[in-house]
Amino acid sequence: MAQLQLRPNWLGKIDYVSGVRAVEIERQEIAAQEALDLKIASHTIFGMEHPLTITLGKRADPLQDICVSVKILKERDVRIVAVDRGGQATLHNPGQLVIYPHLHLPTWGVGVRNFVNCLQLATHNFLNDFGVVSYTQPGEPGLYTERGKIAFFGLRIKNGWSSHGLAINVYNSVEDFKLIRPCGQKDQKICSLADWLDVRETPPELPQLFEKWCTHFEQILRYQNESFVNTSNLTGATAPLML
Repeated sequence: MAQLQLRPNWLGKIDYVSGVRAVEIERQEIAAQEALDLKIASHTIFGMEHPLTITLGKRADPLQDICVSVKILKERDVRIVAVDRGGQATLHNPGQLVIYPHLHLPTWGVGVRNFVNCLQLATHNFLNDFGVVSYTQPGEPGLYTERGKIAFFGLRIKNGWSSHGLAINVYNSVEDFKLIRPCGQKDQKICSLADWLDVRETPPELPQLFEKWCTHFEQILRYQNESFVNTSNLTGATAPLML
C-alpha cells in the first residue's frame, strides 16, 4: 500500500464533456501499458467546475426530470449531456466543486460499497470542517443537511476503475436546480456551503477546497478498514452505481 500514489489534479473551469474526457484519456494511457504495475500507476483525483449543465444518467427521463421548456434552456445556454453513470438528472454550474476519482479499486483493496462509503465519509468530514452537519437518507444518493441537499454522488465502475464521482454545492446558485428534478426528487430543498460561511472572512477558493477534500479522502482510503469506513451514523446509503 505504501507504494500507491494518489495525485490531485485541479483542471479549473472546464466543460463537462472535456472533464470526463480527461479521465478517459488517463484510463487509455494506463491500458496502453500492458505490463504496468498498478501499484505505481497514476491514481488521480480530478477536480473542476462546469458551466451550467444538466446531465442525464441511465435512469433519467428528460420529459419528467427537466422542468422547463426547450426555449428556456436555449435562452440560458444550458448544456444537456447524456452520461454513462447511474442515477437520473443532476446539475452542474459555476461555483460547484466537482470531483472525479480515477482509481483502480482492487489495487487499493476496496470493494464498490466500501469505496462509496469512503467518498461519503470524506465529504461528510470535509463539510464538518465548516460546521456543516450532513447525513444520508435511506435509498437516496447524496448528503443532506437541515437546510437541504448539499452533495450529489453518481459513479461508474468498469474493470475495477472508477469514473464520474461527486459534486458539492459551494458558491453556486441553488436556484438553477429548479430546472430539474434533482435525482428524481420533486421540490427538493437544495443548499450550498456558502450558506454556512462567514461573509466577513475571505472565503476559500475552489482549488483550496478541492485540496482539503482530497486530504480527507486520502486519509480515509489509506487507512480504511471495516470499522473505520462504517458510515452507520450517516445511514449508510450508497450512490447509484453503473457496474
